[in-house]
Amino acid sequence: MIRSAAQLVSAAMFAGVFGLFLYKIIARYLAGNEAAWTDELSVILFIWIIFWANSFVLGEKDHITFDLIYRPAPPAVKRAMALLRVTLIGGIFLWALPGSLGYLLFLRRERTPVLEWRLDAVYACFGLFMIAVILRCAWQFRQLLGRGWRAPLAMPEPAPPCHGRAWPGHPRLASRPRRKVVVRRANPGHDTGGGFATMSTTVL
Repeated sequence: MIRSAAQLVSAAMFAGVFGLFLYKIIARYLAGNEAAWTDELSVILFIWIIFWANSFVLGEKDHITFDLIYRPAPPAVKRAMALLRVTLIGGIFLWALPGSLGYLLFLRRERTPVLEWRLDAVYACFGLFMIAVILRCAWQFRQLLGRGWRAPLAMPEPAPPCHGRAWPGHPRLASRPRRKVVVRRANPGHDTGGGFATMSTTVL
């Protein structure tokens, strides 16, 4: 439920950026108004979209990962690698959290050029992002040390290719019968006339 609400907030911010884009075009080319505040507000919304989505919408498996070594490893090795990963990431973010929050509090003295919004409110999403990453790493660390430690190690299935066609070796093709196609074509190389060469191939 929390993730659904966060998705609605992200969608609303995206819709706001699109609305500002349309308003900017109308105001500039029809009313002759530059509407500089729309540029600033669009940038602020983009910043919030990025950190908000990474904090509350996207899961770990939604990110692009390089798992050439991790994927073929046995479960015990995957568990050790995952523990090392969440410890390093969570530890680094936890170490940097006090300084980052202190700098965000310092930014309350500064304001944006056009809307004159306080910068600590503008960049508060970064503080939320850091806290979310720390809590997520702590939760994964607890899961990896518990009885259900195999659940966080489950890898997502590869996405199917376009046009609904499966690649060779895909589980969907395991039970599909193979068809043998026989093609007959004229063979002009023989003097017997009317000769045909037969070629067969097996397709999925």
